[in-house]
This record gives sequence, C-alpha cells and structure tokens, in this order.
Amino acid sequence: MATPASLPCEVGTVTGLFAGTPALLSSSTSGRFKLYSSIDKQPLGQKATITKDGVVGDQPTDSKDSDLGMLQGVHGGPERAVMMFNEGTYDDVKAWIKDKGAGVKADVVRKALDRCFPPAFGENVSVKGMLSEATTCIGDIYEIGDVKLEVCQPRDPCFKLVHRFGGFPNFTRNLVVEKGIAGWFSRVLQGGDIKIGDRIVLIARPNPELVLKDLSVRFHHEKDTDQRWLARLKDCPQLSTSWRTQVESRMHQRGKEGTFDKALTVGVKCIKNSDQRFNTEKTFASERELRAFAWDGGEWGVADGGGWVSVVKREWLLYGGVAAAAVAVSAAVLVAAMRHTRTMQRST
Repeated sequence: MATPASLPCEVGTVTGLFAGTPALLSSSTSGRFKLYSSIDKQPLGQKATITKDGVVGDQPTDSKDSDLGMLQGVHGGPERAVMMFNEGTYDDVKAWIKDKGAGVKADVVRKALDRCFPPAFGENVSVKGMLSEATTCIGDIYEIGDVKLEVCQPRDPCFKLVHRFGGFPNFTRNLVVEKGIAGWFSRVLQGGDIKIGDRIVLIARPNPELVLKDLSVRFHHEKDTDQRWLARLKDCPQLSTSWRTQVESRMHQRGKEGTFDKALTVGVKCIKNSDQRFNTEKTFASERELRAFAWDGGEWGVADGGGWVSVVKREWLLYGGVAAAAVAVSAAVLVAAMRHTRTMQRST
C-alpha cells in the first residue's frame, strides 16, 4: 500500500467508544458449562481515557472468569490495548450474511443481521473514514485527541464471534479468516483522552507493505510458508510479540505444512442449551482441517445459535498425569495440543 503523499494525513473520525467486563456468553441450561467473555462492550459516552493497558473501564476476560483456564493470556495486555473497527464494514458483514443465508434457519440469519452494528466485533473504538483492514498497516501511528496509537496486529480469528453472531454457520472461517475482516489492535504510545468526533490523523507509516488484510489472509487462510515473507514479519519490531511467536513457529514447520504423522480422530462432545448431549467423531489429516473445524465448531453445536462445544482427543486426556480433558474450540489451544500429540507419536 502506498503511503499518503504527505504526512500527517487525516484518515477518519471516532464514532463510538466502548468497554466491557466479563459476562456470560454461553451456557448449558443446567449451568454446568459456562463461557464468559468481555466481547459485549457498552458505550462509554462522549469520552474515554486511554492508558498503556487500554481503555479505562475495559476488563478483558481471563482464565479466572471462565471454565476455560487454558485460554489465559489470550486477551488484553499492552499489545492488545485498544481494538478498532470501521463501522462501515458492518455493511459488508450484512451483505455477506444475506449472500450466505440461503439454507440457514431464518431466525439464525435474523440474529446475525441484528448484530451488525458497533460494537459487535468487540471494538473499543468505532471509526469511519478511510481506516479499515485493507488500508491500515502494521506500525501505523495514529494521533487521536491526546492519544497516540501504534497498530501492532490484526485481530485474530475467535470462536466467540460465532456465538456473538447467533451461531451463523462458518462465520469465523469464511468471513474473518478468508476475507480478513476482524478489526485490529494497537499499543498505546501516549495515553490521554479520546472523544467522539475526534479526528484520526496518520502520522507515520513505516511498513506500507504489511497491510492488515493481506497479512491476516496470507497467514491464517493461505497458510503462507514463504520464508522471506515470514522473516520480514519476524524482524518487524512493530508487530506484536504473540504474532512474531506464531511466525517463528510457522518458519520452523517449513516442509511439514501441518500434516499429521497419522490422521487424528477427535471425539466431539456437544452440549446444547437444551442440555441434549450427543457424541460423534471426526478425523483430521492436517492442522488446517482441524483449525477450520475449531474456529466454527464445525457442523455441531453452533448452528442453533447457542451451543457450547468441546473437542477432546482421547490421547490428550492425560498430560503427565494431569487431566486436561475438555478444551474449548480455540485454534490456539487445539494446535498446541496437536503439536504435543505429534511429538508423542514420533517418540513411540
């Protein structure tokens, strides 16, 4: 992407400010299984105070708030301090839902469409103007009111968006992963206040080639293993630590492309809100297949817009004598478990 002819350059306006605290996102009727999230942000009014840790009043959900202790550290922190999303992108989301809605239950389509307004993606700052995943780059520095933000990563795909949008099939896999629509995170270089109506001014663009949408699609959807591209990301000081860790892992997997030593058969246990339970199995030949299933819960559990899904592989039930049975449909957790299993397979 070309850098504007001259900087600083006004690129947008703040239209909304939001914060959230841990709240119940999904639960079985009996209450046995509970999933908490801070994705349900609430308006902060006309002004928000921003610190190095994020928006004052915003409290990311962590393991202490949920049954899903393995997800600790996924949310929050200085490199996920402020999430931004362009309110105009919701029109694209609506169009996609309508286009893919044939064959989907009418109430599921309706629930998804009813969610298409800020801050459904969990954004802290809603914007309008030229800012979007297709026009924002890693390392961009924006001045907003008293605040200076540095873009450090695209928002990663998250299974909670499926719940958020009423269980619409393939929402995360086909919209977020394939199209790179998810928003982006920034670190705070200078704290202060942001107000609705503030101008957003681009003051620096050190990496015009690292466009968020391209980065997300190449990494998550295309599984790009080009070593020069990966090395460029790894050496980018503005890219978040968590992303650089993922990049290094991808570099070390060159030539393997996530193919398992043998196909993994996964037991899938579904507990729906009605407390109806059933078990089935699904076999995966590669990390890509399992990631795709994990992000959307496959065809089980979320199609009715309220299921809670756990994925359990029999060989994962004990890690050195520690029970770690039900893991939520989180790609990060599953892939870590897959790598553990793959190591065990090679050693036997």
